[in-house]
Amino acid sequence: MDETITDKMTPFDRIISSKELQMMKLIIPYTPPANQHMLAVYVKFLELKRTMTMFRQTHQNIHTQTFEKTISSPLDIIDEIRPYLSEAERNSIDSILNVFNMMQMLSTMEQMSSDAGTFNPMDMVKEMLTPEQQNMFEMYSTMFQENEDNQNEEGDS
Repeated sequence: MDETITDKMTPFDRIISSKELQMMKLIIPYTPPANQHMLAVYVKFLELKRTMTMFRQTHQNIHTQTFEKTISSPLDIIDEIRPYLSEAERNSIDSILNVFNMMQMLSTMEQMSSDAGTFNPMDMVKEMLTPEQQNMFEMYSTMFQENEDNQNEEGDS
């Protein structure tokens, strides 16, 4: 298959699809309206059949069989999902990641500064955000903190 076409396909779709199935999908709009439904269902049936065959043959975790990647943090998952997002969604994610990076930097600065006192750089960052961004900030902050705690626990074991 052409690389530019497969770039937008997930790794899982690349495994279960074929050039022929992609061609069939491309011709669906050009078939008579009475046949479009049946052709679309047939293509999906063939994909389901290929999926079932793949799992039946491997009997193992698909992750280890095909992708050979280990997801170690939510950031890894975000990096995997990012190419499939719209530009607006990517911009939102980038903004959140920038805030998170700033938060980490401020946290590091706070730890380095012994005379930080009651100053909390996280509060300063949050004050610069809109209420919606603050909610997202809190959600991602909690998610990343839980991941960091889990990694620390694994390291202690």
